[in-house]
Amino acid sequence: MNEPGIKRVLTIAGSDSSAGAGVQLDLKIFERLGVYGMTAVTAVTAQDTAGVRKINSVSSRIIAAQIDAVARDIGLDACKIGMLYDPTAVGTVAGRINRREIPNVVLDPVLTAKRWNSPAHKQRHKADEALSDSKGSGNHAERA
Repeated sequence: MNEPGIKRVLTIAGSDSSAGAGVQLDLKIFERLGVYGMTAVTAVTAQDTAGVRKINSVSSRIIAAQIDAVARDIGLDACKIGMLYDPTAVGTVAGRINRREIPNVVLDPVLTAKRWNSPAHKQRHKADEALSDSKGSGNHAERA
């Protein structure tokens, strides 16, 4: 995907089986905005309109590989970060943002979801710290 003028945006987030959040919703929004959307899935959920029923994290190795694949092959103009399920994912994503020099980073953390309450506050602060460190290397981390 190298069409001139079309921005390339990666969403790093969880997968929502009901398509009301996560990478599925992000891709819908990206399409409406006229940008080329790509994904790096950090967790898979079983959820419906009433809430999250089950959740399973994706290994850090796979998260890193997804980011590397699209960054190397397609390139990135921006990145949006949603749910990072555990501290290992936070560190992996922060490391890849720095390593791949991903610009225009937007942090949109998931703090809670209906019927799901993990150590999200700790995660959010670790993500904020890790992504704040990215600012020093020329990246622009923003909170949505």
